Amino acid sequence: MLRKHWLAYAGVVVVALGFLPETASAAAVYICRSGTSSVSSQVPVWVRDCWWQDVPDSGGNAGVVSSPPTGGGAGGAYVTPPANTAIAGRDAQIKDACDVDQGQVTVGAPATVGNPIVLATGNKIEKEVDFLSGGDMGLQLSRTYNHYWTGAGLFGRQWISNFDYKLSTGTTVDSCYPRPGGGNCGLSGNVLYAWRPDGTTLKFTLNSELGGIYVTSGNRGWPRIAQRSDGKWVLTDENNATEVYSASGYVESVTNPYGIGWTYSYNGTLPTRVTHTSGRYVEFSWNGNQLIAVRDPAGNYYGYAYHANQFGSGLHRLASTSQPGDPATTTVYHYELSARPGALTGKSINGTRYSTFGYDSNGYAVSTQHNGLNKNTLAYTPGANGLLTVVSTNPLGKQATYVFQDGKHKETTGHPALIARRPMPPPATTATATWR
Repeated sequence: MLRKHWLAYAGVVVVALGFLPETASAAAVYICRSGTSSVSSQVPVWVRDCWWQDVPDSGGNAGVVSSPPTGGGAGGAYVTPPANTAIAGRDAQIKDACDVDQGQVTVGAPATVGNPIVLATGNKIEKEVDFLSGGDMGLQLSRTYNHYWTGAGLFGRQWISNFDYKLSTGTTVDSCYPRPGGGNCGLSGNVLYAWRPDGTTLKFTLNSELGGIYVTSGNRGWPRIAQRSDGKWVLTDENNATEVYSASGYVESVTNPYGIGWTYSYNGTLPTRVTHTSGRYVEFSWNGNQLIAVRDPAGNYYGYAYHANQFGSGLHRLASTSQPGDPATTTVYHYELSARPGALTGKSINGTRYSTFGYDSNGYAVSTQHNGLNKNTLAYTPGANGLLTVVSTNPLGKQATYVFQDGKHKETTGHPALIARRPMPPPATTATATWR
């Protein structure tokens, strides 16, 4: 039986400079309280209430929180910052989460929408896992379609695998780019690029003060790259995980800080095997420079087919895969936009269309759906100074508008697609707040 007019709160105080309303001073805390509320004839609900409060004593003494804004209904509470704790900026998204619970309009932004599209950039990604293997540095095979990826790897253009590591002197796929069947040029110059399996590219700049070591601009110069006396390149991170590359930038080994990892074997510039420290291995079979089969550590074979030379000589587009089983599973990838041959527009599984993706004239991915259901749509409007406005409509027709600047979330209005609203509580009878 529900208790009448019962309310319990657990409070949170968040310090958030640089995200103050006009009525708040620069020295303020943001107080959130949450808990369950039970009222006769009503279902218990989880509620949260938030408000700004000035900090009256910058010396670290306790400050009295008199009351929340009109309608908040709280009594007195005390905020006690720990000793020597300065009022410093905290992630405003914590405040955003409070406001969402309270029904306000300023909230955070989800990283992806639908199946999935990266909200801040309009990049369509599609993750596939062909097989898994346990243990440290397990020999799994995962592939990710990345609409914005400009490299080339085991599965041609647009698709990146967890085995795709390389070093280059530029960011274009030219005759010296280290790809299967590609060039074998020596690396040199003041800048090197490390291509990562997650689709990112790290820039390293030669630092003569460190004895010819290449360093990144952040994280105190880690990771870094050095050339050995035998001409090979070694990338090391601050935890002593290492990657060894040939003089031309082809990966030869990847090892974690504990000495466990993979060793690559090649036939020319075609990788033929990746061997784990344990002796287990993954094997690659080639037809020219097309990877047509992969053998997993258990001896199962996975097949791959391509649309040949779609992006130039030797640069292929993954068309389909076949996974072992009884029966086997065949996945066909669709690329149905002649103006954008690399744009993945959907896939079919065993002959049945599973998903459909759409793009606008600027190349932003703007829709995902499954057999006409679960449709998410996006509308992108670029602006000046790196601004990008995105209107997202979820399958229920609810809309939210997100504003990004240079990829960073600035504001959100409307109905956030992935955040449910909660009903507001009756007036509170008690409240507590603690510094966090």
